[in-house]
Amino acid sequence: MDARYERLARNEARSRDVNEGIAAWSSRQGIPPGEKIEFYCECGDQECFERVALTREEYEAVRTDSARFAVLPEYVNPEIARVIEEHDGYVVVKTAADLRGIVEDMDARRASNA
Repeated sequence: MDARYERLARNEARSRDVNEGIAAWSSRQGIPPGEKIEFYCECGDQECFERVALTREEYEAVRTDSARFAVLPEYVNPEIARVIEEHDGYVVVKTAADLRGIVEDMDARRASNA
């Protein structure tokens, strides 16, 4: 496995960690269901600080699988992920099978369920 691809997968997972904090914060703040929240793009580019507007419910739908990430359409990296869903303003990508172990190992939700 190419070290560059591994780094990109780790960056995806780190972006998700930040978004987990945003999701928890929005829940504590009592942000109503259906209201958009500014999450970070989970594209894997460590220099990307673009925002993806999702409801908490949309974010949770992405999080049903450790290998799924919310990305702005123009930030899809076909070298490490493929688009599996298209939505207004964002797409959901799934990390390549050979990188799945990395993103699963770095998923705090998965670790807490183990």
